[in-house]
Amino acid sequence: MRDCGHAVLLDRVCHTHTVSKRLQVLLPEPEFSEIQRFARRERLTVGEWVRQALREARLRQPVNDPGTKLKAIRRAAEYSFPTADIDRMLGEIERGYQD
Repeated sequence: MRDCGHAVLLDRVCHTHTVSKRLQVLLPEPEFSEIQRFARRERLTVGEWVRQALREARLRQPVNDPGTKLKAIRRAAEYSFPTADIDRMLGEIERGYQD
């Protein structure tokens, strides 16, 4: 920091946001009007309503593609581990908590 009379100047600038990108989506008028109604009902701008809808849609998408998941399941199925009846296993677990 430098003192220049009464003002104090900072030597660095901190950015508090990331770079945004503009997305243009063309919609037929009836569809846009419906989205406007949805946004108004939730007291949001159309832009914020669309951002939230896109976030929710992204969260519903699987992280990995189905092929990768199937490969992992098939590989795990190749193993053979000792196991027992579910009631027996739960009883053993419960007894372990009591010790």
